[in-house]
Amino acid sequence: MSAGALAVLGAVIDAKLTGIPLDPRLAPYATEVVNALGASAALEAASDTELRAAMAPIRAFALMNAKLLSTSGRVPGWRHAEGDILQSLGGMTHGLAGALRGDISSMLDGLGSRLQAPDAAFLDVGVGVAKLSLEIAQAFPQLRIVGVDPWAPAIALARQNVSTAGLADRIELRAIGGEQLTDESAFDLAWIASAFMPPAIVPAVVAAVRRALKPGGWALLALSRPRSGDPIADPLWDFWIASFGGAAMTSTEGCALLRRAGYTEARTLPTPPGAVTALVAGRR
Repeated sequence: MSAGALAVLGAVIDAKLTGIPLDPRLAPYATEVVNALGASAALEAASDTELRAAMAPIRAFALMNAKLLSTSGRVPGWRHAEGDILQSLGGMTHGLAGALRGDISSMLDGLGSRLQAPDAAFLDVGVGVAKLSLEIAQAFPQLRIVGVDPWAPAIALARQNVSTAGLADRIELRAIGGEQLTDESAFDLAWIASAFMPPAIVPAVVAAVRRALKPGGWALLALSRPRSGDPIADPLWDFWIASFGGAAMTSTEGCALLRRAGYTEARTLPTPPGAVTALVAGRR
């Protein structure tokens, strides 16, 4: 029943975002479900950015839940090629660009001024369908961006999304893994989506990113969801990370990994409300 309730909540959020109301034959019952979930006040107060951040995991995991019901869908490893799933997962970073302009920049020495500089550059490792890169490009109009990802279906959608947004002149996409980066001293900030990467390659990715950062530049390592103590939510998130074939690390393990790779000032950042990943930062 909880999966069904979450789907109804997603339908209500989607109606608010699109401006297309639910059919009047369904709306009263959807309102009852939302009230039972205790979500009515939060929905009324939420901004569009917050609603999109909530909608992305609801849609993505609803689509992936269906795949679990077939034997072929239960093989660990990143095998998702469906456009709806990839686009929805890409939306799970909604709000990060705003945080970079505010809280995150204020916590990481020099980052704010770096991102505003004329030659500023951002590296998106595990770019997926480029949703994060697009939001950051819009938040920082002078920023040059490079996104890398070895998954061909994701890169194909990323190219479409970038072209549709008219940002192909500012966002370069490469169909390679992060461990294959050869750039040196080129970027002010890097994002590493380690939760979607095989554990064996993450140390190599972290090392390659450090070489690619300008001296004094920062890396943000996106880890699996912060532990909440919830007896269902915590193992469920671990299950999904394992199903992705990804690296499930605690914040302590993430900081230790960055230090071993030569990063300084490694620290855990406060988790924004509603975030689906924990963030660890390190500086070259």
